Amino acid sequence: MDEIRILVAEDDADFQYLIERSFAPHPDLSLTGFFSEGEAAFRAAVEEEPNIVLMDLALADGQMEGAAA
Repeated sequence: MDEIRILVAEDDADFQYLIERSFAPHPDLSLTGFFSEGEAAFRAAVEEEPNIVLMDLALADGQMEGAAA
């Protein structure tokens, strides 16, 4: 099976940890990166073309909120 690449946009460090631990036992799932800012997550998603973007819709960094990204 092909690897599924997942990009995560989440500004809560505790939740980031939970996400990372949840996906760790699944070798076919690869977390490509964690981003705490919407604009950085958007740029990374365009460049990396992940299969899935797990986005915190309430992400608010002052530049680009999660829903806008």
